[in-house]
Amino acid sequence: MEVGKEEEPMMNGGDQEEGAPCITNAFAASPERSTIQPHFDSLQISTDGSFLLGASNLNGQRWDGSIWLWRDSQALLIPSKARAAYFNPAGISDVAFLDKGQKVLAAEDTGVIHILKADEDEDGKGYFAHLAAVEENDDAILSLSVNHQTEIVISGSADKRSETFHLQLPRNEVECYFAT
Repeated sequence: MEVGKEEEPMMNGGDQEEGAPCITNAFAASPERSTIQPHFDSLQISTDGSFLLGASNLNGQRWDGSIWLWRDSQALLIPSKARAAYFNPAGISDVAFLDKGQKVLAAEDTGVIHILKADEDEDGKGYFAHLAAVEENDDAILSLSVNHQTEIVISGSADKRSETFHLQLPRNEVECYFAT
């Protein structure tokens, strides 16, 4: 398991530190990436009314994915109204909220689970900060489930395994403890 593994950002925001693991809103950083992929793989609603979408698209011989966050149902599926967007080089198979619309899980078709936090820069532009990656499955993750009271996450995968882990979420830190 690689927890807290920093990944190279795909797009950096203006005043971000070099190598900072964050992705800015798609339309602010790259206008040509301001459309939502056509395959909606997961849509979740948070207790605060936020909407989270995981989408994918076949790009040549591989899938790529994106995660979108909206605060308003009237803005849903309008890219320019998204609070934050995250582009991923692998397909997104499922998404889940960890708390009230700030921290989210994104499962890849590669078996990796990303832990992200929605935030804003000093100009008010939203982005997802990459907090950690959990790499316990050997095939596509097909579903995620979160118990918000105990911070236990269960993933189901095409590798015929279910992984259960406990998240500790103080501030911006994430630690995963696997249940036996």
